[in-house]
Amino acid sequence: MAALTSSSQLSSASKPPGILKTPASSRKRPSEDLSSPSSVKNSATGSASPQKRLKVAFDTDDEIIDLGEAAQKSLIQIREEVGFALRQHAIGDHEEYQDIIDIFKADVFSHGSPPRELLAKYIVALTANVGSLDRNCSDLVHSVLQTEWLGRDEAFVINYIRFLSNLVSSHGTFIPDVLDMLVQKFPYLSTSTGELPGHEPVQREALYDRTHKALHFLHQSVPSASGILSSIITSNFPFLEGKTQSIVEYVRNLLKMPTYAPELRAEVLDLIIERLVKIDVDAQMAVDDLDEDIDELLDSTAEDDEDGPSDDESIASDDTFDNEKKHEKELRSKIQKMDAILDLLFTFYNPIFKKPNAWSSQSTFDHLLAQFQKNVLPTFRSRHTQFVIFHFSQADEHLVTRFTDTCIKNLTDQYRNPTIRESAAAYLASFIARGARVSRVAVNYAFNALSRCLENFRTAWEPSARGPNLQRYSIYYATFQALMYIFCFRWRDLILKEKGLQPVDEDSDSEDDEGDDTLDLSDLFLNNGGKDLLWAPHVKEIFSCNFQSKLNPLKVCAPSIVEEFARAAHALRFAYIYHILEANKRVRFSTASQYHSQYSSLGKGSGAAAANRETALNHAASGAGSGANRFNTMEAYFPFDPYRLPVSKRWLEGEYREYKGVGMPSGNQAEGNDSGDEDDDEEDEESDEEMGEELEGTETPED
Repeated sequence: MAALTSSSQLSSASKPPGILKTPASSRKRPSEDLSSPSSVKNSATGSASPQKRLKVAFDTDDEIIDLGEAAQKSLIQIREEVGFALRQHAIGDHEEYQDIIDIFKADVFSHGSPPRELLAKYIVALTANVGSLDRNCSDLVHSVLQTEWLGRDEAFVINYIRFLSNLVSSHGTFIPDVLDMLVQKFPYLSTSTGELPGHEPVQREALYDRTHKALHFLHQSVPSASGILSSIITSNFPFLEGKTQSIVEYVRNLLKMPTYAPELRAEVLDLIIERLVKIDVDAQMAVDDLDEDIDELLDSTAEDDEDGPSDDESIASDDTFDNEKKHEKELRSKIQKMDAILDLLFTFYNPIFKKPNAWSSQSTFDHLLAQFQKNVLPTFRSRHTQFVIFHFSQADEHLVTRFTDTCIKNLTDQYRNPTIRESAAAYLASFIARGARVSRVAVNYAFNALSRCLENFRTAWEPSARGPNLQRYSIYYATFQALMYIFCFRWRDLILKEKGLQPVDEDSDSEDDEGDDTLDLSDLFLNNGGKDLLWAPHVKEIFSCNFQSKLNPLKVCAPSIVEEFARAAHALRFAYIYHILEANKRVRFSTASQYHSQYSSLGKGSGAAAANRETALNHAASGAGSGANRFNTMEAYFPFDPYRLPVSKRWLEGEYREYKGVGMPSGNQAEGNDSGDEDDDEEDEESDEEMGEELEGTETPED
């Protein structure tokens, strides 16, 4: 601070030398040259200044402040001057006080902006007088908070942060204002922020680092500020319809906060997931409205709005086309936001799960499960957000088990909303089916857990059932459909013994083992001595006792899942159900039953849903039928269907199982499916990829 101090003696006058003002009689007209060397005298020698002295005219009609003269003052003089101004302001004399405000309000990019040395002295002087900056000085404090400081030299930044720390330590009422100013720096900063006149350029990343340095310093000075900061980061989160860069940078900066404020970790991550789910759902609804595929949108060339029609008549005639392009552009923006945020989340969590058995991993996974239950599980049409838990649940076998147990707990909790219970079954089935690193042991564990749930539901509701009823027994049907879905994907893991074949383990489904799921079934049975395959205990039993149940799950579950299950079960000699499917075509739902089930509340233990509520699982597919049947068929909703975001998909490489179907043994034809006889041969010849598309595309209602 030697450069900022002076050995000159203070004036003995009671009023310290203030900012020099030119007498009214000698003020120049605005058009005159205010920086002429001949018009400015050196304050110490009285000789003409060899350099131009900066002058700035503020928004006042009665004074012109000579900032060049003020910059010559010592730090001690300015400190006394600031103290005097604050004392005078307290007794009603605001002239000197207003002069200080004007210095901080001056535009840094204007020609007459205050010299940086002068501003630095006033920051130090205010720090020395911070005890006097009470609420009566809020306008001065706000002018200091609004000044450009991030792009200045390092010494200025350090002194500015010290001022902020002293301010909030002395006057807690200013804590929200200071924190709000800092958090407002989180969105995308313009280039000009780091390119202030007379300063070396500062890179954008360095600007963000300075912001976090200030927050860290304040957090250490006033630990109680965390409670206020939690609400501030929520209120400052950019509008989801805003610019992609602003939202992504805001999230990136939020994820830096737990490094110095670990107590905010949960709030930060909850906020990000909450906003991400909203973007995810909005994007999926927009995709459905536009009848577009996400892949096509991402691969298409961005539209240039400036190339539109040039005359009003053309614009009017192309109104519909322009609206569609506008919606496409908005959708593409949402997808890019979602992709970037998910990539940031994967990057944030990845180092933590390098050691999945460590305490930090366990604690983090606890929070991931809590987020899943709070934000993801209850949400209809979330498409990509859930892949965070999908990815990190596969980090270790015990994490797979914990995710399975969480889903089962939600499925069996009679006090949970029926919609959430149904979703829990769908999430578990989709996770077990799609997780390439989910082991054979984990598959059987989840299958057995779901089987026990299904049997409990059946024995509780079957005695009083008069027939299939989706609204009354939706949880039962969701559980049965989950078991069918797992069977279609993981049937080999449910086989107890395969002679001549190695059982599938958690590492066997990589890209190098592409042939495993497409093994010719003729060879499979030949290797097994021509005998039927031996299945794990209770696998056959749980299906067979429900095929003939009065609840009739094969009538209510999604047709696409039922048909693929029937095909796979027949090909594997597991079960033959085509005769049941044929008989079900003659089953009709009574109108009275529909109205009773839709408008009656059946209690928490029955799986009843509120009247007219649309859920992720009982939402009727438009192509599922007409009349009564349409409203009594489940949707084939399984939330871990293909992940299509171009940037963040790299995190799922080697973790996602594609559906490959089951090859029909030669000479083995499906019989008894009368309505489909003419199509049976064609279906048997479909490739695994084509059959897979039927299940791959079941995340939204069929057209």
